[in-house]
Amino acid sequence: MKFRNVILVAMVIGSSGVACDSEDSSDNHNHNMGDTGETVTTTLSAETENGHFFVQLAPPNGAVPFNELYAMGVSIYDGTDHTQLLTDVSIEIDAQMVAHGHGMSTTPVVEKQADGTFMCNGMMFHMEGHWDVIVKVTQNGVDDTATMPINCCP
Repeated sequence: MKFRNVILVAMVIGSSGVACDSEDSSDNHNHNMGDTGETVTTTLSAETENGHFFVQLAPPNGAVPFNELYAMGVSIYDGTDHTQLLTDVSIEIDAQMVAHGHGMSTTPVVEKQADGTFMCNGMMFHMEGHWDVIVKVTQNGVDDTATMPINCCP
């Protein structure tokens, strides 16, 4: 799935020092910088563009593994009450390496959990650098999107 016309700047609510696990830096690109040369700060939570929802990512063991399949946990909260978990929503997830014009080489499968959270199986960042994780949330016909930058894998 590819999202078009996604605003790539999300209102950042929280940030974390989450990183990728990497031992391979064999390519010739400087992936640790965005298009403007600015350092990318990893963000694991954000409000959606129109403020309807608050999205929280939960990578395994607090780190996104490099070039390995993994499952990303996702929780969706009310946009005004970030403690109210919403269980009547659906999501789509994707990740894009904007500076390179491509996404992941895998297609994640989203599974809703019994507690209303989601497990997104089949995520993989196959290159080091700035990735945007894009989560589209739908509730009662209302769609909204959150974008969270991840710096993989310093």
